[in-house]
Parts: sequence; structure tokens; C-alpha cells
Amino acid sequence: PGGRDFRSLPAENATAIAAGLLFPEIFQDTAFELNTMNPVLQELYTNMLKYWIAEVDLDGYRLTAASHVTADFTAYLSTHLRFYASALGKENFFIVGEVNQATTPFGESYLGRVQGREGPRTLPKKVQGVLEELCQLPVAKRSGAGRYYSALPDQEPGLLSSCLARVVSAGVILADWPIRPSSALGACDMKRPAPRWNPRHGRRGTLLVMLMAVVPMAFVVPEWWRQGWPRQQMNSMAEAELLSQVAALLMLDSAPLEEMFRNFPAPEGWGGNYLEPDLSLYGVLKDEDAALFVEYDGYWRHEEKEGMEKDMKKNAALLTYAPAGSYVIRISHTTNRPLQGNVLWVKADTWTRGEEKSLSTVLMDIFVQLKTSGFVELVHPRVRSRLDSHTCSGSSKLSLEAQLLVHATVVVGSGNTTDEISHFLSAKGFSLQDCKLMQQQGVCCGTSIERTLQPKIHWLSDLGLTKSQVAKAVATHPLILGYSIDQNLKPTVQWLSDLGLTKSQVAKAVATSPQILGYSIDQNLKPTVQWLSYLGLTKSQVAKAVATSPRILGLSIDQNLKPTVRLFLELGLTKSQVAKAVATYPPILWCSIDQNLQPTVQWFLELGLTKSQVAKAVANFPQILGLSIDQNLKPKIHWLSDLGLTKSQVAKAVATSPQILSYSIDQNLKPKIHWLSDLGLTKSQVAKAVATFPQILGYSIDQNLKPTVQWLSDLGLTKSQIAKAVATSPQILGYSIDQNLKPTVQWLSDLGLTKSQVAKAVATSPQILGYSIDQNLKRKIHWLSTLGLTKSQVAKAVATFPQILGLSIDQNLKPTVQWLSDLGLTKSQVAKAVANFPPVLGLSIHKNLKNKVKLLQWFLTPSRFVGLVAQCPRIFSYSQQRLEDRVHVLSKQGSLGKLRGAMSLTEEAFHKRFVSLVVRNKNR
Repeated sequence: PGGRDFRSLPAENATAIAAGLLFPEIFQDTAFELNTMNPVLQELYTNMLKYWIAEVDLDGYRLTAASHVTADFTAYLSTHLRFYASALGKENFFIVGEVNQATTPFGESYLGRVQGREGPRTLPKKVQGVLEELCQLPVAKRSGAGRYYSALPDQEPGLLSSCLARVVSAGVILADWPIRPSSALGACDMKRPAPRWNPRHGRRGTLLVMLMAVVPMAFVVPEWWRQGWPRQQMNSMAEAELLSQVAALLMLDSAPLEEMFRNFPAPEGWGGNYLEPDLSLYGVLKDEDAALFVEYDGYWRHEEKEGMEKDMKKNAALLTYAPAGSYVIRISHTTNRPLQGNVLWVKADTWTRGEEKSLSTVLMDIFVQLKTSGFVELVHPRVRSRLDSHTCSGSSKLSLEAQLLVHATVVVGSGNTTDEISHFLSAKGFSLQDCKLMQQQGVCCGTSIERTLQPKIHWLSDLGLTKSQVAKAVATHPLILGYSIDQNLKPTVQWLSDLGLTKSQVAKAVATSPQILGYSIDQNLKPTVQWLSYLGLTKSQVAKAVATSPRILGLSIDQNLKPTVRLFLELGLTKSQVAKAVATYPPILWCSIDQNLQPTVQWFLELGLTKSQVAKAVANFPQILGLSIDQNLKPKIHWLSDLGLTKSQVAKAVATSPQILSYSIDQNLKPKIHWLSDLGLTKSQVAKAVATFPQILGYSIDQNLKPTVQWLSDLGLTKSQIAKAVATSPQILGYSIDQNLKPTVQWLSDLGLTKSQVAKAVATSPQILGYSIDQNLKRKIHWLSTLGLTKSQVAKAVATFPQILGLSIDQNLKPTVQWLSDLGLTKSQVAKAVANFPPVLGLSIHKNLKNKVKLLQWFLTPSRFVGLVAQCPRIFSYSQQRLEDRVHVLSKQGSLGKLRGAMSLTEEAFHKRFVSLVVRNKNR
């Protein structure tokens, strides 16, 4: 090909092409060719040989016709096989290759000894040119062939060759490497076309001809690595799926991927017998002896304060164990931080388990972050080159070896296939959506139906969970499938029942927070309940808190509960208020102090609330501390301001009724304002009503507001009177018709008021509908009776001046009566004055009565003054200026005896009758 005949090359020059010489005489028109430089083929074939090592306890392999295979494949295969066998305890696994050409440069030698640290993975580049020329020749001679393989003679296949030949016949090992693990494995059951015999090689029982390879590892394994040992199982399928692909790209050495998941001796102070990093790599950094640990923080507990602290502690332990210059990469779904203290946090999206496209997208994002974070400056140049090449391609091709490792991890469990699990779940009545949810998050291939899935699902169903709740519980907390029913699940449920939860509450708690089934009764559940009791919650309150928020049972007393309570006490809440707040809203205990509680408290202080008002608001409605400042609090405040409330009114409204901040603007607040406007209130009246009584925003239009307005209308109030009553006293819309309104109206009727008088009294002073009959109304009536008013006079007084029922006996009524008595009025005169003009009891002594009495006493004799007050107490209701003007006019005319009638005249009538008369007299 290309005018070059490689067969004519002298044997001594064969090493000039870096151990990549192919002997073309093996290729025949009837031969299959496998592209042995294809990494997909290398991984698949090597893993198949690993399988037989473990399956039938092999101690070695003989590779037939080894001189007819590219050196890169032989080096890759021998390195991985020996490493895998070593992990199984076979330290002297033997590999021998057949070489029967006298001209071969490979006879009696070891393949893979290359200069420096140029490992087997670099060899394909050196022989690519040879491959392109030689491997196209036999393919071109076969009409219609669109693919090439390499050196597969037409022969009767042996055991291994039979397996791979079926894969080949399925067309999954292509030149452009489009192989999927599921396709390759599934193809093993397909039939192969009848084999053809190649007389040149006889009836050999091997598939691929290879030459002997005993290859030392490309990197010297560092001491810290050798002190560790491979893990027997993965922590989670998600971890295996993600990190095996990360290892396949970053690890330059050809050590098997399963070796990267290993444990190490724990450094002093770690607190355990060994360290268990999620992924451990060497040779990745510029310092090839340094370690790179990769941690996958996909579990939700890593996001909590306690989990973060444990992660920081583990970072320190890993870096303490490893040599200087080592690093830790933490991959999570929530945190992205720059490189600090040899630790880099990378944020990755979630992916659908088993779906290559979504996993590939996540991997690409991770690798791009490694490039752009500055971490790339720390890695080995060849790793950097690999990252550059990988990210520039625009898509992340998944490693077959990594995928097979994940599959092997599943198979170890000796469970059921995905199809079997799907059929089982469908037969149990789970919907397609529930099946997908469980299989994506919690139940995967390899889970045993008989031993794990069926008993747990049956138990959860008997507990009271619906099928969708079971699906969600398993998906949310897949570890539940590993709990023992007798040792974990039943005792925990019994403990919850003994705590006071009903069966339905236990079921709801498990459905909401299935992780509680994994908590230790003695180390978690009992201490937390004991602490809540010490805080001041009663047994029933503790049971209710656990039933509504079972997550609190997993919180750390020292790291979560105590610091939160300490913050509330420092804010100004009493211990009993804290206990009430926790009993009312237990989720407050898992709010972050730094991210939720302190910023929200500071925001309220900046809004204008005092510290004591904030404390009162938290005590009355602790849920406000769980609201988002940007998504909840700020939009509500802005809306209240646009409504017309001043900043001080907004602050007062929030302090009075913090619940309004939890209401939806579109679903709650706006409809209430629109309804009030339709009722007849002006925009300013609506704003004043909200500022005066913000609780109105929480009432239901259909269940509270409309029925109350209809009741007022039925009582006899007009629409304008109702609007005025609401604007004056919006609290009436919150009164219960049966418990407040009807009893009060009935009481007024029994007092002697007619229906129209009652309606007028309510329209004039709607506040009376909210007064307690026993504690307010009856006491006022009794006091008026002892003052000397008859029953009819009392009824008339209430009908005339219903506000009297809202006046304080000690602060208003008694002082005013005493003041009238001190003026010289007898008890009967005081009673008469109150009966004639009951509003006199509502006038201020200092701001109203004193100045007017002083004026009248200057012009009138004591007896005339007392008589005037007793006969006409209404005189005190007129303005000071009006009284002064008319007293002076009448005094000059000597007509003070007409003062009582003159005060009721209009300005025009008074001027015509008295002032004009003086002018006429002067003219005469």
C-alpha cells in the first residue's frame, strides 16, 4: 500500500517502527480483521479475559501467533491482566506468547519495555501510519465491506473466540468505535455465521493471535498507594458511574480502574480504622508520586452543616495521609468553590442513571471546570493534553472499561435484571412513572427482588404508604433497601408509635423522611426527643413536631439544635416562647443560622422593626425565618409600599401580623384589595385599613369577608355604611358571626334597642361588635345603672352614643363623673347630664372640659354654671372658639341666660339674631 512493501523490510529494522511491525502475510482475502488499536476492542477483549480468570480460576494465558498483533494492544492487555490477577491474589500470573516466524524481532524478548515513562497508551500514535496502510488492504479486496477488524483467521473458534466472534458478527466493533456496553453484552447471545477454515494456520483454538507480553507498569506505584487495598464494593452506583469515567480520563497509568477505588490506613486523629476516599489516583499531577483524591458528594447530607464539617475533616485526613503536593477534588450538585488549601469544589448537574447522553454532558461540564479553574496548571502535561483534546471535541465519549466496571459492580450483587425488576414493579401495581422514579434513583439492575425489593415494598405498604409514596421513599433514600426489617425498621416504627404518633402519622413521617428509619434509636432518636422535652415541649407537642417534621430527628443536638435555640434566646425570646415556636414550626430547627436565620433577622431590623418587635414576630409566627428574603420578603414589602403604606406603617404591619409576608401576592393579597375596592373603600381607605389591621389580608373572601358583609347588610346597614364601618374598623371582618356578631346584637336588643337603633349603633361604632359581653358590655351597663340611669336611659345612651361601651371605666368614665361632681353637680345631676348627653363621658378633661369650664365660671355665677352644665352638658361639645365668641356677645347684651339655645344656632342664625340686633340698637 502506498508504494511501500513492509515485507521487504529487514528484520533488524523492525524495531524502528516502535514494536509496531505487522506481518502482512497473515492477511488473506477470507480473513476477518480486528482493529486491535481500537481502545473499545482492547477494553472489551481484556475484560472478557479477566472474567475467565475469575470464573474458572486461571493461572495464566498462552497467546497464539502473538507476532501478528500490534504492540500497543499486547502491552495494554498484559498490563491489565496481571494487575487484575494480582488483585485476586495471583501475584505470579503467567502469560506466554507464541512466535513462530524466524524473522520476527520479538522472539525471546519482552514487549513493553519502552524508554522513560512513555507507557502503552502512547504506542498507538507510533504505529498509526502502519495501521492505516496495512489494515485497509484486505478490506479493499472484499466487496461491500464497510469495516475492518484485524487478524482474525477463518477458523473453528474456541471458547473465548466464540464469545468475541459473536460480538464481531453483531457489528459492534467498528472502525469509528461506536460501541455501547449494553449492545456488546447483548450480542453475546447472537449466532455467528458458519466459520471458515484458514488452511494456513490449521484448526487453532484461539481467536486472536498475540505475542508474549510481560509488561512492567508505566509508572512506579507510589508507597502511599501500595499501603492501600481495593474496596470490595462501591458506596453507590452513582459514585461508580461518575468516578469510573473520571478515572478513565485522568489516570495515565494502565492500572485497572477497579484499583482506583481503594481504602487506606487512617492517619492519627481520623477516628476510624481506615480512610475511604471515593476515588484515588496517582500519576495525574505534575508530581507523579502525589495523590489526587476525588470525592462525590451527591448525597443530600453533604449540603448540611454537619455534612460539610465532616467533608472538611475528611479533606484534612486525606491530605495528611498523602504526600505533600496532593489535592482533593469534591464534586457535588450544589457547591462550586475556587481552589483553596489543596481542595477544589466542582458543581455538577444530576444525570439519569444508565443514560449515556446525560452522564456524558455532566462529565464534559466537570472537565471544562477543571480546565478553567486553574487546577489544570497542577496536572501532568499529558493529562492536560488529554483534557484539552477531550473538551475541545465538544462531547465526552464514555469509557467502555468504566462502563463494564459499573456493570460488574452491579453483577456482584447477584440480583435481578432491569427488565425483571420492571416486570415485578408493574405486577405489583406501580405506575410507569413510579417505576421510572425508583429505577432512576433507588432500584437498579442487580437489586434482588426476592431478598430485598419484595420484602421492603411489602413492609412499607403494610405500614400504610401508597405505591407512589413507596416509590418516592425508595428513590429519595435508596439505603432503605439495605435496612433489616427486624433490626431496623420494625423497632423504629414501634418507637415512633410509643412516642405518640398514630399509624397514619408514622406512615406519613416515613413517606416524607424515609431516612429516619436508619437513625439509631439510642444515639439519635431518644437524645433528640429528650432535648426537645428539656426545651419545654410537652409529650404531645414532641409527637406532633416529629409527625410533621420527622427530619428534626436527624439533626445534631450540639451542631444544629443548641446553636439555633441560643440564637433565639439572644434575640429576646423567652424559653417558653422558643418552645412554642419549635412546637408551632419545627422546621425552624434545620434552618441555617448563617444563611437563613441571621440574615432574615438583620433584614427585619433594617426594615424598621425594633429587636423586641422582631422577637415578638418570630415568637408569633416563626415561619417567617424560613422565607426567602429575595423571593418572599422583599416583594411583599414592595407591594405594601405601592399600596400606599408608609415605611413606618409597613414595619408596624409586619410587626403586628408577620403572617402577611407568607401570603401570595397574586392569590391572596391582590384579590383582597380588589374586593375592598369593590366594597366601596377608596385607595387611601384601603391602605389605612391594611395599616390598621393587616390581618385582614389573611381572611378568606368567601368564608369570612363576604358572609360578614352580607350579615351586616341583613342587619340593616346600607352599602355606604358598611364601607365606612370597614374603613373605620376593619377588625369587624374578622369577627365570627356566630360567636361575636349575633350574640352582641342579641344583647343590644335585650338591652332595649330597636333593630334600627342597633343598626345605627353598629354603623356609628362598629367596634362594639368585637367587645366581650361579659368583660366589657355588661360591666359598662352595670356602672351606668349604679350611676343612677334607668334601664330606658341606659338603652337611649347606648343608642345615642354607642362609643360609650368602648370607654374604660377606670380611665374615662369614673374620672369624668368625679370631675363633674367636683364642679358641684349632685349625683342626680350627673346622672341627668349623662342621660341627656352621654358623649360628655368621652370628652377629655384636660384637652376639652377644663378650659371651657374656666371660661364659663368667669362669666356665670356658681349656681347658674352648675345648672347650665346639669341641663345642657352638650355645651362642652362645641369648639372653644365658638364658645368664647358667643359668650362674649351674649355677655355684652346681658343675655347669658340665652347661652344654651344660642350655642346650637348656626353662624348665620346667631349673627342675625344677636349681632345684627346690637348694630341696630347702636344705629338708633
